[in-house]
Amino acid sequence: MEVDGPISYKVTITAEDKPKDGTNSPIFFTIIGGKGKGQKKLFSEKGLEASKTDSLTFNSNDIGDISGFALEIEENGRFKPKEIVIENLSKFFVIGNSCWPEEIIQIRQFYYI
Repeated sequence: MEVDGPISYKVTITAEDKPKDGTNSPIFFTIIGGKGKGQKKLFSEKGLEASKTDSLTFNSNDIGDISGFALEIEENGRFKPKEIVIENLSKFFVIGNSCWPEEIIQIRQFYYI
């Protein structure tokens, strides 16, 4: 049994706007970094409708600097994300009275295979 690690991450996914761009199939997400990859996480059991946004916050092992991700749809189907934002919530910098995540990866261009 794998145990969640000490590093907190937040993944936010927004689906494209066309009606067929969403999915009702479960979505899984894995973060990849310089020290390896995190555990595969269930992002959404019910999928994500077109033009909707959903987020998942979870703990994982330290994967180092984020370099990529794997997005999996459980059943055959189509899903087209518009934007994916990955935040490392365990690294912060402070400006004035505000804390901001130090590492935020925002992906807006996708290549489909």
